[in-house]
Amino acid sequence: MRLLFVLLMHTLTLTNACWFYSRESSVQKIKDLLEKNHISEISKTDIRGITSSLPAPIQWAINTVGVSAIFEDCDANGDNTLTVYEIEHTETCLASCVKMGILNTAIRV
Repeated sequence: MRLLFVLLMHTLTLTNACWFYSRESSVQKIKDLLEKNHISEISKTDIRGITSSLPAPIQWAINTVGVSAIFEDCDANGDNTLTVYEIEHTETCLASCVKMGILNTAIRV
């Protein structure tokens, strides 16, 4: 199952179009999550907690592959937390459909 998920995510990287998600809707999901939890930033630990109810293979893929890549591209100041400002103003953040897919799977608000 893990292999299937990873293969699907890699296949999506070969396409230039993102049919399922938009950067704007992904950012809005993050805003909604932060507002719902009355917090101003989200950490890797927070994402791992959020994904804990997902099936184990999906948790593994998100936490092993996706979270690190998202933080690498989005955490502009390197403090291991993401703010809405960083996500909206970091050019490389959520620039690929795969990362938006991972984030949207992880954060099911």
